[in-house]
Amino acid sequence: MYSIIIKGMASFELIFVLFLYSGAIKGSLLFSWFPIDITILLSLLNVMVGLCLLFQRRFKLFINQYVLSMTILMSCFLIWVFMSMLWSLSGYYALNKSIAMLLLAWSFFSGAFIVGSSMVRVKRFFSLIVILGLIFSADAMLLLSAEDYSGDVMMGLTNDYIITSIMISTSLLLITVHHVITVKKSNIRNIILGLVQLYLLFMVLTLGAKGPLIALIIAYSVLFSYAYSLKNTTISTTKSTKSKIYFYLIFFISSIFLIDNEQFISIERLVYFVVNFSNQSDLGGRVWLNFIALNMWMEDPIMGKGIGSFGVYVYDQDFKAYSHNIFTETMAELGLIGLLLLVFIFYIPLRLVPRSDNIMFIIPYVGFIFYLVTVQFSGSLPDHKILFTLIGIISASSVYLPRSNLIRKVK
Repeated sequence: MYSIIIKGMASFELIFVLFLYSGAIKGSLLFSWFPIDITILLSLLNVMVGLCLLFQRRFKLFINQYVLSMTILMSCFLIWVFMSMLWSLSGYYALNKSIAMLLLAWSFFSGAFIVGSSMVRVKRFFSLIVILGLIFSADAMLLLSAEDYSGDVMMGLTNDYIITSIMISTSLLLITVHHVITVKKSNIRNIILGLVQLYLLFMVLTLGAKGPLIALIIAYSVLFSYAYSLKNTTISTTKSTKSKIYFYLIFFISSIFLIDNEQFISIERLVYFVVNFSNQSDLGGRVWLNFIALNMWMEDPIMGKGIGSFGVYVYDQDFKAYSHNIFTETMAELGLIGLLLLVFIFYIPLRLVPRSDNIMFIIPYVGFIFYLVTVQFSGSLPDHKILFTLIGIISASSVYLPRSNLIRKVK
């Protein structure tokens, strides 16, 4: 009876993806009528379903050396966060942020021990992310196609334009990975995938977010370099994949010039940011915020000012404020100890976990690169649940992947 109830519920991956992007879902007009906070609802539902699944398999966890190392590091990082409340400048927000960090740790745990426990779950997880990104792209497209539309798409979106751009960029990147790595030669399939990617690229360039665009460029560079260097001919990484790489380079460059570039607010804002970089040092600019965070760190370099202290230090108010960079935020609030723990958390999936030529390793790895770049430009540490989920999945990759697909560690 218990198993029937669990199977009758929506899959864990569906609830988990909705939980990871609950901030964007909460901002949508589609859910503005909802009587309770949808973020809290999805968080509770996600944890409950996850614990039910673990209880169903008697909390049997599939652990390798990388998952174990990451679990220890995440536990130490979380303990340090709660310890820093003792000397934090903040009171109310420090508690809220620490609780939010528990959900960040849950995201890693779910990625490593639930989603990463089988190939089927990993595939379902990334498929749902692609679908959700396509759904949210419709919101921006409807705004652009409205007859009475005039002005900046950033101001007209019902959701935060940065979050929307990140979600659409994620879908675009995952579809590209699938297209580049898989061997199928159906012309109809290639045309459909090409048109979908062109549509998503157009939306990313139109939304106006600089960070996701930079992250997308870097992630594509990693993808093409990774695919080009693979030697396993079973996925046709010789002529077929290399020809696809050349196609994408020509495809994306020509798309920028062939489509009406007056719509490309993202490129315009990125160029303006580079040309007028000194303006960011003004009061309230991103560079100014990061300099403030560095000043905080230099005042207390070892232990930091304590979790949630940025708002009190900068604005003399106990509310959510951050430097829009995960490293300077960690340095300012958690000091050198917190920074070292965070660096080691990122180092293991980047360098120590064995690489694989399997697409279900390449997808989370390239996605991890994308989100690792985005955290340098926007959001606070607890906002990056998807990044830590990907860390968990990559750490568990040698659990769900066939051993024949694993490649020697990168030196």
